Amino acid sequence: MVEHTDIAEIAAWLKLQDENSLTSRVDRLSHWMKTFQRVPKDIMVPFQGPLSLECYEGARLAYLEGSYVATVVLCVAHIEHELACCLVGLGKKRVAKAKLQVLLEEARQDGILSDSMVDALNNLREIRNSYAHFKPEYHLLSLSSRRVNPNESHRETMKADAERATEALASFFQERYEREQWT
Repeated sequence: MVEHTDIAEIAAWLKLQDENSLTSRVDRLSHWMKTFQRVPKDIMVPFQGPLSLECYEGARLAYLEGSYVATVVLCVAHIEHELACCLVGLGKKRVAKAKLQVLLEEARQDGILSDSMVDALNNLREIRNSYAHFKPEYHLLSLSSRRVNPNESHRETMKADAERATEALASFFQERYEREQWT
């Protein structure tokens, strides 16, 4: 293991990295802001605890840095924490340790989330699972199988997944405030 103790050398390296990635980070920040502009600005987002907030902030920062897999995983983790807290708060303590698929079905049955939102989040859950759990290349949900264009790089597919995750998260925020159960 190489130890770097020269702070000036580390700072210079970070400055160069910042300069080289500035344009792409600006593009990603622009996309994030455009995606989340539909979430009402006058409503404070009452995150369901510090872990939920950390998942949201982690997803935002991961997306801005271009860490697309982390973005997907953290968006889904945030949604899962928010749903579990909501359902437990409604007296459904049995779902406290349930998988996301079960939480989504409970939310659908209770009218907390619309059918279209549950379907979109189930799709996102499957994408998250393709990253979190090994899938052979020939599996329907593998990264290679999900490429829209066979000439597309895996990185482009990951970017599209992250954009889908951020859009689903913004839609989740928007819908949760349009329904009484979340207020």
